[in-house]
Order: sequence, then structure tokens, then C-alpha cells
Amino acid sequence: MLKLLITASTILFFRFASYGQSDTTIAYRYFQKGQHEYIVKKYKEAIAYYDSSATSNPQFNRLYFSRALAKYHAGDLQGSIDDYSISIEKNVQVSSSYDNRGYSKFVLGDNKGAMDDYNKSIELNPLNERAFVNRGGLNYRLKAYNEALSDFSKALFLNPKSTGIFYNSGLSKLALKDYKAAIGDFDNFLQAFPSNGSGWLMRGMAKLNIDDKLGACSDLQKASSLGNNDAAEAIKEFCK
Repeated sequence: MLKLLITASTILFFRFASYGQSDTTIAYRYFQKGQHEYIVKKYKEAIAYYDSSATSNPQFNRLYFSRALAKYHAGDLQGSIDDYSISIEKNVQVSSSYDNRGYSKFVLGDNKGAMDDYNKSIELNPLNERAFVNRGGLNYRLKAYNEALSDFSKALFLNPKSTGIFYNSGLSKLALKDYKAAIGDFDNFLQAFPSNGSGWLMRGMAKLNIDDKLGACSDLQKASSLGNNDAAEAIKEFCK
């Protein structure tokens, strides 16, 4: 969730070609224009400027990480992976490059590639909350629920204000059949996000598993009122 992303000839070209100060200045100007377009979410226009920056000076390292982000948002996931790989080759110590590349691999279904990148990201920066959240999501996909819960717990420890993680933690506990603890996590999540229909739905399902039908149906009704179609179906089945 890979073939060699950069050809040897490209690597040699990047490593050994020589560029002057004027080339760097031109590359930087294109890069700045790309940054402006990225900020206003014109990702294709941003990519075009980043391409011009790379043409002006392929050794202008900053552009590859930024172009990878733009390609991700433009839906070019493989392109984002390619650029993160170039960025990593030029600076192997950047935790966020591995984390971001891992997420693009995750979206493409490359579970092993994503896990390798998340592990490397955390190795480089054990305080990277986002990498723990992303690895937790991958572990959840792989049905490694204890490992997922451990990752979400570490992320919450690093940033207790990141209350959205309680939803992920609650899902993991629900999968582990720790229903009361799951309800506690969904309580915390819903305090921060009371209009999230999925939170009400999942808390309702947890309550059903501890035979709190009244509380469960109340939560399901709330979820349905917020437009959650799964909750509407659950009401028909469990709240007759």
C-alpha cells in the first residue's frame, strides 16, 4: 500500500550537473509562484511552476517535497511518491517525507510500503504525532487492533488536544470488544465534534453490545438526524 522510482541516469544528472547562481534564482522564483498557487489550492498550476523550477535547476531541493504535496492533492498519488522519493534521496533525515510518502502508498493499497515508511518516519522523529495516527490507521486496516490502539494512544499522549484521535481509538476498542472503553472514547470525541454522525453511530453500536438499547437507539436517532444513512438502517434493525 515498487518499482525503482528514479532512473540511474536521472540520479546521475541531478548529482553531477552544475548550475550557477542565476539558475538558482530563476528556480526560486518559479518555486515561489508555485507556493502561491498551492496556498490557493490551484494544484495543477502549482505543479506547472514547480516543473519550471526543476527545469531551471534540478538541484533546488526544496521543490520536490512541495511538488509531491501538490501532486497528492491533484490526485497524482504515484507522482507524489516519486517526488517524495527524490526528496528523501536528497535529505534522508526528514521524517515528514517518509510519513507523507507512506500515506500516498496507503491510499494506493501498498500496505508494506506504507508500513516501512511510517516506521522510518517514527524512527527519525518519535514525536511525530501524525505518523503514529497514520500507522494506527494502517494497523486498523490490517486488523492488528492492539497495535492500532497503541499507536493512537501514543498520538494522544503526544498531543492530548487532538481529540479527533478518540474516534480512531474508539473504533479499535470496539473491534477488540472493549465496549465500555470504546464508549468513553466516543464520549470524548463527541464533546469536541457533536455534529459528527459517525461518532453517534459508533457509540450507539457500542451501547447495543452492552445491552443499553435505550441509549443506543437515542444515539442512532441522533446520527440519523445528522444524515448518517447507516444509522437509519440500524434503527430499522435494532430499534423496533
